Amino acid sequence: MSTSKDGTAKLWDTRTCEPLKTFEVGRPLNAGAISPLMNHLIVGGGESAMEVTQTTATSEQFKVRFFHSILTHELGSVLGHFGPVNALDISPDGKSFVSGSEDGFCRLHFMDESYFARTEEYRPFK
Repeated sequence: MSTSKDGTAKLWDTRTCEPLKTFEVGRPLNAGAISPLMNHLIVGGGESAMEVTQTTATSEQFKVRFFHSILTHELGSVLGHFGPVNALDISPDGKSFVSGSEDGFCRLHFMDESYFARTEEYRPFK
């Protein structure tokens, strides 16, 4: 998986180096992670402090966004940072994730039980 300043994240085929899926966000992306438990991925980013001073920006641009890794649609988002998100990782059990930002905070987020109660279409193929 890669993230880009052009506002896209891509899943890549490691054998052919061709993109498999593209996720459009519309804001610069700095970090991403793939869930080991669900067919989901998370991305985060936002404009740098220098660029924010020259544009109209809110903390909305710094939210961590969840996408379905197969269907490519956005599932939801989590607010919490006041600066660009530069680091993301999902725990090995898939039940929490951490986000790190230029605002100086690392935040540990625990998934609500309702996140796991989704229908089978959102679970990984076995």
